[in-house]
Amino acid sequence: MENEKIGFRERFGYGVGDWAHNLGYASFGWFMVIYYTQVLKISAGAAAVVTLLAMFVGGLADIAAGVAVDKTRSCFGKARPWILRMMIPYAVFLALMFSVPDIGMMPKMIWAFATLLIFNVIYSFINSPYGILNSLITHNQYERSVINLFRTFLAYGSAIMVSCTTPFIVKAFGGSYTGWSRTGITYGSIAVLLFLMVFFFTKERVDLPGAQQAGMSLKQSFQTLLKNDNWLFIITFGAVFFFFYVSNCSTTILYVSYVVGVSAKMQQTLNIVVALGFYIPIMIGTLIQSRLIVRFGKRNLCIAGVLVIILGAIVMMVQPSNVVLLIVGSIIKGFGMSPVMGCYYAMATDTIEYGEWKTGVRIEGLTYSTSSFTAKIGSGLGTAAVSIALAVSGYSAQAHTQSHSTSLAIQFMYLILPIIASLLMLLLLSKYKLDHIYKKVEQDLALRHHAPSAQEPAADDTVTGSTTPKIAAN
Repeated sequence: MENEKIGFRERFGYGVGDWAHNLGYASFGWFMVIYYTQVLKISAGAAAVVTLLAMFVGGLADIAAGVAVDKTRSCFGKARPWILRMMIPYAVFLALMFSVPDIGMMPKMIWAFATLLIFNVIYSFINSPYGILNSLITHNQYERSVINLFRTFLAYGSAIMVSCTTPFIVKAFGGSYTGWSRTGITYGSIAVLLFLMVFFFTKERVDLPGAQQAGMSLKQSFQTLLKNDNWLFIITFGAVFFFFYVSNCSTTILYVSYVVGVSAKMQQTLNIVVALGFYIPIMIGTLIQSRLIVRFGKRNLCIAGVLVIILGAIVMMVQPSNVVLLIVGSIIKGFGMSPVMGCYYAMATDTIEYGEWKTGVRIEGLTYSTSSFTAKIGSGLGTAAVSIALAVSGYSAQAHTQSHSTSLAIQFMYLILPIIASLLMLLLLSKYKLDHIYKKVEQDLALRHHAPSAQEPAADDTVTGSTTPKIAAN
């Protein structure tokens, strides 16, 4: 099974799941601040509180979803049943999240908070199993990486669609409250069809003989996870990365509108050009990434990508209001984003094998879902940070021009913050060492899984030398 090749149909069938997820996630990242402040007229400060609390609750739901997957046993496997169960609730609350009625301010805030919170919980119970499914389709590291690249490529295809066409779709559907509601319904309906493809086109194969599956309490599972040092580094990296990514997306439209200073007629066109300049390089990079992974390793590709992100931010900083530099900088940042997004979830999945190798216990659900948890917390903090910066700087959603302090706050979020986040990401990546020892991890696990009998001497918590860590006794 370690050498099994996964066909195009299954790779594509898995990848479209992230197109479905991004119909919600990209809509949140690009338009939630705009929707709350400009359509619903909710203050930026209130929007910050709403989004941060909702994302935190959703993050806790990620952990619950991971535990649920670990305990699930069915004829469809462990992860796929959750995709089938949650796809309709996902579509319904994606629509409701953008269907806040034009009622009093307090009822609008309650509706917005409740639907965003419930959507994030549902998102966790479909997104975490979807991510875990990667580790259950195949045990082969390279095949998992290729599957993840399909996922990344299609995710950004969805992001392009959402970021570039949503304003036009909203307008075509009547604009304002009605337009946003019909857009949410449309995106939810498309998501259901794509999730059905994931369910029917993929197969769970990883049910390893000789692997001790997690049947422990939540406390015991966390105690085991804390021994997984590479997992600790990668989930922290994910929190920082998604904080940068979502804050960057949330600020783009504001940056174009209030810093670059183009005419109102040109703002929509420039928003599309910047989004395409950001996402198309990510997709191009994804197409050649599988060969680069084999040659350089995922960690080294991520380091190179983060350095390119810094370069893109520096280019924009030369003259913040320059349209050409904004577009060039976005393209550079897109090429930097490509290896980071293409490798992050594959690296998080690799820590499942590493954890089993080190502790003797295989914990797919909780290991992966905690990486999703920190990503969600980072995303929530990113959106909240933008809202807080706007509130503190005196932003007015109804004003055609903003104060100098608001302009500086937007520039800080869009230009300076990516550099700060990138430096922290480089520090965390320097601590991640799994690529160097993964071949040995894979070889040792293959021998252990197919051994005629399992031994249970004490676990070895070190990751040095050539001795295979032993399976820990329960």
